[in-house]
Amino acid sequence: MGRSLPVGSMIMTIDLRDEVRHIVDEAVPVLPVWGCFDRIVNAATAYEFSDLVHRDVVWVPGGHSWMLPRPQAQADILRYLGQGRAFMDEVAQRRQKLAGAGDLRVPSVVSATR
Repeated sequence: MGRSLPVGSMIMTIDLRDEVRHIVDEAVPVLPVWGCFDRIVNAATAYEFSDLVHRDVVWVPGGHSWMLPRPQAQADILRYLGQGRAFMDEVAQRRQKLAGAGDLRVPSVVSATR
């Protein structure tokens, strides 16, 4: 614990807002998914990130490492929630645009996560 606290403290001081803005400027789709009980990267940070990427936060039950006990939750978000499906459509459109093709098939969420 004594050795990890300084590293954690250093990581918490890193400001990546410019990098996030650059990703948004390049039209890279970003879907903010946040644990509603995350006390490490809290709700204020989630809302700030949401503002930067111009997309509402998808709140999930859990804390900072919400995906560890339920990794299937991410695939479920992308497959079943409106925000997730809209995000996947945006990813597919960007892929087609970058490839310059009209009919590229995007792998399904299930096959991409297994």
